[in-house]
Amino acid sequence: MELASAENDSNIPIRQIGETFEISAFGENGEGEVIWDKPISVRVDSVQVADDLQLIDQGDLPEEWKNAVGTDGKLVDNKISYIKSGNGTNSLDEVIKTEDTKQKLVYVTATYTNNTDEEIDHLQYLGSLVLMEQENGEYHAYDPQLQSEEQYDRMIWDGVARMAEMTYHSVSDDENGKNYIPSLKSGESIQVHMAWIVNENDLKNMYLNLSGDGASVEISADMRKVGVVDIRQ
Repeated sequence: MELASAENDSNIPIRQIGETFEISAFGENGEGEVIWDKPISVRVDSVQVADDLQLIDQGDLPEEWKNAVGTDGKLVDNKISYIKSGNGTNSLDEVIKTEDTKQKLVYVTATYTNNTDEEIDHLQYLGSLVLMEQENGEYHAYDPQLQSEEQYDRMIWDGVARMAEMTYHSVSDDENGKNYIPSLKSGESIQVHMAWIVNENDLKNMYLNLSGDGASVEISADMRKVGVVDIRQ
């Protein structure tokens, strides 16, 4: 797993667990026409962090997570390699350092509410985790690679830790599959669960992005508009 490059931006709303805020719906109306700018609301009800996968029904366990648990039932450590790139001619890529870090399950419960005056079908919900830090009252994307004293070009690891699109989601749509709510009537709410496996040392800088846009170390235009939820541990 490699990390992307970072971008900086200080103007971003910081939401709290339990706070309700608006996002734009992406789905279809009753005529099958695409809806992408209707206002719906979302609230993060709770965030749980665990060192095993007991919060998830084992029948719904993502395939890539099935080998992420050791004989003790806990998530196995993630081996991180720090690599200095060669020039492809006179030098090869070199692993200059390795270290092990614990992996943790981040399990989010959120409620979506249809605030429009019409039913929304095939409503997509999408969460990603973004790393940020605050300095002098401003928020910036946080790239672990830039914080290290080691002289390396990239990090890779052999674990399943991911922070972009959620790997686990509890509600799916028979027509679209994956992270779609089949139908949400006007005024109706539905609770969903999302989950990621992450590196433990990233928890202190972790925010939840529900705008449907952005990367783990990038602040997008949609994030600046919608904001992110503070889920730091």
